[in-house]
Amino acid sequence: MTSCPTAEDAASAAAGLLADHTAGTWAPTPDERMLAKGIARVGPSAASLRTGLRHVAPGRFADVLAIAAAYLETVATGEPDERLLPLHHLLDALAPRP
Repeated sequence: MTSCPTAEDAASAAAGLLADHTAGTWAPTPDERMLAKGIARVGPSAASLRTGLRHVAPGRFADVLAIAAAYLETVATGEPDERLLPLHHLLDALAPRP
């Protein structure tokens, strides 16, 4: 039996990918950058992440989105979850605002 991802799982996955991006060992594809920009604009929710997953190739960014979406599907909507701040930081790094 598998357990549902937690906020800590989502935060850890996002933080790890952001660290690799910052170190230059991972770079997003143009499609991943465009998706990050769209998600950052509307805000990460289970629905926005699941929709985004239909439009991006499998890979590390998709894995992070899948973990975060699975977690967000288990919690009530409403107040932003501060534990997902690393996901917001990743989205901001991939899609900087002008």
